[in-house]
Amino acid sequence: MNTDRAAVLNQQALKNSSLIESLDIQVEEAASQANLLRARGMVSKALELEESVAARVAQQRAEAMDAINTASLELTRIKSTQVKAAGVTPALIQILCLSFALCLEIVPALALSSVRCNRVVDNQEVETTTKTATTTMTEETAENPIDGNSEILKNLVGTAKSTTPGTPLKLKEFAKKSHIGNLRAGRIFREAEKLGHIRKTSIGYVSV
Repeated sequence: MNTDRAAVLNQQALKNSSLIESLDIQVEEAASQANLLRARGMVSKALELEESVAARVAQQRAEAMDAINTASLELTRIKSTQVKAAGVTPALIQILCLSFALCLEIVPALALSSVRCNRVVDNQEVETTTKTATTTMTEETAENPIDGNSEILKNLVGTAKSTTPGTPLKLKEFAKKSHIGNLRAGRIFREAEKLGHIRKTSIGYVSV
C-alpha cells in the first residue's frame, strides 16, 4: 500500500516539475508577443499581456511548489515506516529519514533553478559578467553615493524620454553601463520614479 502511494507521489512531483518548466516557457513566449505588440505601437496591450501572464504564472508556480513540498513530507513519512518495519535501529532510522528529507527538499529546488537558467549562455559572457560584478561591487564601496548621482539620474531620465512610453528599462543593464552597483542603481531608479519619469510594474521599471 505504501509502495503504491509512494509511486503516486513521485508521479505527482514529476508532473508539478514539468508544470513549472512549462510555466517558464509561457513567460518567455508572452515576453516575445509583448515585444511584437510594442513594435506595432500597442504599448498598453503589451504591458497588460505581460502583467496578466506574470500574475497567473506566479500563482500556478506557488501551487506547484506547495504540492511538491507536501509530497516530499509524505514520502519521508512512508520511508520512515518502511525502515521501521525492516527492524532498523531508531538512530539509523533518524539518519535515513533526515537524509531522504534533505534530498527531497534539494531536488525540487535544483530542478526549478535549472529551468530558470535553461537559456544557453556563452562561457565567455559568464566570465565577463562575473568580473564586471566584482569590479562594480568594489566601485560601489569606494564611491560617494551623493556625488555623481545627479548626473547618472540625468542619463536615466534622458534614456526614458528617448524611448516609447511603456518600454522596459532594465536596472541591471543600466547599472552595468553606468559602472555602478545594483543597489545604487536601485536608488536612482526610485528617484526617477518619484520625479514621474518612469514607473514600476510587475515586470519591472518602464518609461512613462
